[in-house]
Amino acid sequence: MASLTCWTVTDRDFSLKGSADPLLIQSPTLERVTEGHPARLQCSMENANVSRTDVHWYRQLPGQQREWILTHDTNGRKTDHEDVNQRLQPSRVTSNNTYILILRRVIVSDAAVYLFIAPKHGRDSE
Repeated sequence: MASLTCWTVTDRDFSLKGSADPLLIQSPTLERVTEGHPARLQCSMENANVSRTDVHWYRQLPGQQREWILTHDTNGRKTDHEDVNQRLQPSRVTSNNTYILILRRVIVSDAAVYLFIAPKHGRDSE
């Protein structure tokens, strides 16, 4: 069984003019997944709109540096890391202002800390 630990990280400079800073709530904080099954990670955003904010997902494997794995832009385009590209499925749910990342067919080497980052250059910061 692989364990995926999820954390939320925001770029310190990401702020909305005249508004409170975005608040990101990522869940679950620990996901235990049987090898071969999917893992579902999600992050809700308050004080910003997911339809106008690019999102980046990173992972940090045990004993290694954090690495970028996926960018999901506001136009729905996905750019991802070649090692996981066929298994990552990002989406946005505008009705509850949530980002979702599904990692299909989890393997033991997927056990890592996964981070969600909403950077300053999102459409809401313009």
